[in-house]
Amino acid sequence: MEEQETIYTMALTRMNHFNLAGLLQLYRELGSATAIIENQEHLKEMIPEVSPRLLSGLKGLGEAMKRAETEWEYDQRYGIQVITMNDSRYPQRLIVSGMAYGVDIHAHREALQKGYETVAVLAHGLDYLYPQQHKATAKEMLTQGGLLTEHFTQTNAEKMNFVRRNRIVAGMSDACILVESAARGGGLITCRLSREYNRDVFAFPGRTNDRYSEGCNNLIRDNGAALINNAEDFIHAMGWEEDAALVKAQQQGIERSLFPELSPD
Repeated sequence: MEEQETIYTMALTRMNHFNLAGLLQLYRELGSATAIIENQEHLKEMIPEVSPRLLSGLKGLGEAMKRAETEWEYDQRYGIQVITMNDSRYPQRLIVSGMAYGVDIHAHREALQKGYETVAVLAHGLDYLYPQQHKATAKEMLTQGGLLTEHFTQTNAEKMNFVRRNRIVAGMSDACILVESAARGGGLITCRLSREYNRDVFAFPGRTNDRYSEGCNNLIRDNGAALINNAEDFIHAMGWEEDAALVKAQQQGIERSLFPELSPD
């Protein structure tokens, strides 16, 4: 993707005090960030319903542009890939978690050990890592998955950023699995978002007097998640048995197709 288009897109994301839905509508209607910025003076004629506040904000993009250009230089220096909505690399589905303590980091480490790609959605910029104790795992993930964030550098791991990143975790996944949660745990937010995105939601049950199973048990009780006891339950619920059987058969050299595609030879 062109450098200028990427920088323009990054600059628009800095307008976070505006309704992002309005910006997204402009982006989709005009097809690019370049078209939005280069047609600022004519946006009202092109899209009559565009908000006056948004038009006013676009005229003050100077500081956002400087910040985007600085961020672009940082990304080029450290080999960080900037992926915008028009990019063919824009992620559709990944295995995904949040790099946090507990289940998150164990999920990433198990995926790495089993040879699967795993992606952490961060709640801060890529100029540091929270928590620092997970730095070795994060470094390993750079060659077997990656680290993903919507935030520029110099963005701290604020509490609200952790809540905001949950929508990305939910949106990128085929399903959401809640392993542990207190009655008001952050994982419950991800489960709610997943249901809103029409994704499947699952939860592991726990003892009724276990504080960190209360959220899971309540979710199952209220029909907010399907109960699973193990990985096999999850595979069955997702209808992945045939896929798993096919992979196993291929590994063993068994042909499962009656009429395999053959070369002319």
